[in-house]
Amino acid sequence: DGVPVVGNNPSVVVKTWVNNGMPRDLEDEVVTFLQSSGVSTVVSGHMPHGDAPLVWRQRGITIVTADTSYSNDVIYDGVDRPKKDSSNRGPDAVPVVVIEVEEGQQPSVEVEAVLATGETLKASLPSCEHTGTLKDGWVVKGKVGDKWLVSHGVGFTITNRMAAL
Repeated sequence: DGVPVVGNNPSVVVKTWVNNGMPRDLEDEVVTFLQSSGVSTVVSGHMPHGDAPLVWRQRGITIVTADTSYSNDVIYDGVDRPKKDSSNRGPDAVPVVVIEVEEGQQPSVEVEAVLATGETLKASLPSCEHTGTLKDGWVVKGKVGDKWLVSHGVGFTITNRMAAL
């Protein structure tokens, strides 16, 4: 009874790293608090973003959201991809997030995900210059073969497309 419910999806999580399906700007107070606490990487779930984790760096803070709850509903721009089953998650989307921490250095984040198409996405920070950047309103999620997966979100509706950057 004491937990606020926001929107149509009851949850104990009432703050989010995204705004209307896209990465949001971190507030000054959040950055100050995290940095003064020695936190440079935040990994969270419970924020669905298609069939691949959303990874980005902002003002020295790396954020990873790795919830694929609605992966079966992702739209692939220009691809007719019927749902493989009736669940939201679908049978294929599997994210793996590995964080390596060396004292005195920015942690590295490696992501590998099997997408709803069955293809494998790979992303890393800080070594991959495109991961987590915004390009024409689309966020770069990582590399799939020789192309880049970019996503655009509106709420929980995520549209993906492959791009050459």
